[in-house]
Amino acid sequence: MYNCKMSFCEMELFVNTNYSFALYFHLFFRIFLQKMSKLLQTLSY
Repeated sequence: MYNCKMSFCEMELFVNTNYSFALYFHLFFRIFLQKMSKLLQTLSY
């Protein structure tokens, strides 16, 4: 039972760290896409 609890806590921690990483990656990707779209617009004009 204790081992199961430990693995569950580890899993929760893993999910939390991955969530924060995904959030940062999403933010970075959105900014990157905005910059790329602006660059493409300037190139097309």
